Amino acid sequence: MTQYAVIAILDEPAAAYTMTTLPLHLTFLGIFSSPETPGFFSAKIEAVASGTPPLTTTARDRAMFGVDRDIPVTTAEKTPAIAALHEALLAAVDGHAEFRAPQFTGEGFGPHVTDQGGRHIAPRTMINVEALSLVEIVGDDVFVRAMHPLTGATD
Repeated sequence: MTQYAVIAILDEPAAAYTMTTLPLHLTFLGIFSSPETPGFFSAKIEAVASGTPPLTTTARDRAMFGVDRDIPVTTAEKTPAIAALHEALLAAVDGHAEFRAPQFTGEGFGPHVTDQGGRHIAPRTMINVEALSLVEIVGDDVFVRAMHPLTGATD
């Protein structure tokens, strides 16, 4: 089974990272396993991204996330648009993804930016979400398999 996640990269994107060199990013779908290929999920994410306009949210408070509450993050405002994007992505992968921590999906979804290499996003910072990245996790390596701009029309 392959491990994936769907994130919005907030720094300059690259093709590959390690778990310790990931850029700052807003997590939309936490780590999940699937026998499906990156192309399968890329098509699903593209369908969602093409119907979603770019979004903004605001960084909130510093917190500890994860099953053991040992991952430092900055929470982000769970706007209706951010929640709707998460729900659309969740529906797109439904039946094809086994989440490592399913309690943090759906109603339990908490938008956040995980600290990376001692860096974090400051509370009250505006966060612009302009694209979604499908990443594949292989051991400690993280590969960006697809990046999909949010291109839906605004009302």
